[in-house]
Amino acid sequence: MGKTFNIKFVQVGDDEQAAAIVRKIVKSEIKKVLDSHGAVSYNLDEVLSKYITGDMRYDDRRR
Repeated sequence: MGKTFNIKFVQVGDDEQAAAIVRKIVKSEIKKVLDSHGAVSYNLDEVLSKYITGDMRYDDRRR
């Protein structure tokens, strides 16, 4: 089974700009992992746009 993780960012700037920056960073890192395993994702941009949006807010729930 895959591993799960959380990433927390401190936002500076407007919501959409921050989301675009996070998507760019995450895309780069995911592509490195995919490349190292010989895998390809044809819809990575679509998936990142769905889950990393300007509407995300800090969630202070402790786990």
